[in-house]
Amino acid sequence: MRTSDLYNIVMALWVASISFQLIWHPDWEGDTIRKVV
Repeated sequence: MRTSDLYNIVMALWVASISFQLIWHPDWEGDTIRKVV
């Protein structure tokens, strides 16, 4: 595996996590997660 491949994977995971956080956020009054649309 080249370093660039690892970088691309890390960036893809980072973008995915940011997108996930924009769509989903924790319900501060509990441990459940609600969807925000």
